[in-house]
Amino acid sequence: MVTRVTIYDSGIDLVFAPGQDVWRFMVALGSEHLNAAVAFAPARSGHLKAAHYPVPIMTPHRRGWRYTIRNDAEYSEYVHRGTVGPIMANGGYLWVPTYRGSGWPRHLARSVAGQTANPWIDKAWDFVNPF
Repeated sequence: MVTRVTIYDSGIDLVFAPGQDVWRFMVALGSEHLNAAVAFAPARSGHLKAAHYPVPIMTPHRRGWRYTIRNDAEYSEYVHRGTVGPIMANGGYLWVPTYRGSGWPRHLARSVAGQTANPWIDKAWDFVNPF
């Protein structure tokens, strides 16, 4: 059995217009998700937290709105998705902190282990939308 529903109401497009209910909901949801992403971001130097866009970018998407959370730190993708090791130096050496999480002292190494993924933006979404 097939059930079909047809709505002949041009007024339905009004709730998706900028400034209307759906748009305001997406702005609020995007802002809450962005704030949670900044809070969940790792903070060894603070650069990763500071590299988030300050407001969600709202783009129309057929009958609705879409927001995007971006992080412009050059290493954000490696932190979020993780890496597979070993990571080798290109013919030379890598400067590596002697103690985990410290900046100094450092030593030279030919390779380092990969990094476990830390999907902080996904964790922020789970926090904002626990359903």
